[in-house]
Amino acid sequence: GLICCNQQSKGTLIGAFLDRFKLTPRTIVLVDDSHKELVSLQEECAKRHIKSVSYHYKAVSRLPHKPFKL
Repeated sequence: GLICCNQQSKGTLIGAFLDRFKLTPRTIVLVDDSHKELVSLQEECAKRHIKSVSYHYKAVSRLPHKPFKL
């Protein structure tokens, strides 16, 4: 699935989402251009004993236009 966080901490928001729907996934995958957000997700997953796979997308600065912001 895909969750839009509207500039909120991804780790905090994913934690709230999992609690709200009583979910315990085996693995969460995150692709983000922010190292800070990758770390926040990894920390949240570690607290919950959930495996996380994170990819730091660095090519965003080479896009011909600015990314869409909500």
